[in-house]
Amino acid sequence: MSESEEKSRLLPQLSSGVIRLGGAKVLFQRSGIISRMITMVSAMSAAWSTTPVLRDAFGTFWLFLSTAVLVLCAWMVFDYAVIYPSEQSFNQGQSQRAERSPLKRDTEEIKRRLKDLETDGENAK
Repeated sequence: MSESEEKSRLLPQLSSGVIRLGGAKVLFQRSGIISRMITMVSAMSAAWSTTPVLRDAFGTFWLFLSTAVLVLCAWMVFDYAVIYPSEQSFNQGQSQRAERSPLKRDTEEIKRRLKDLETDGENAK
């Protein structure tokens, strides 16, 4: 890594040996949705049974639960249409920065070596 790339790094990062840690994080995030759903249904039933305002506003627990599911669906549409493309764009930009991406650093090193080989080949002629 060149000196300028080293200086442009915002925060130091570990470049290898942490793949298992990243994989564990992804697995916990993916399985966490189930525990969050259980927690939310429990919290919603507790809120329903202890808050007269909710019972007066919605009438039945199923209408309350259906409204919550409808709000969740609306959020999912917003997330898919607005947030997800923005997140993908950000991640793509980060993956193209040599100081962030080991693959990008390796590719740049290969390109540099190929250029050196081409220059050496031309000088030998």
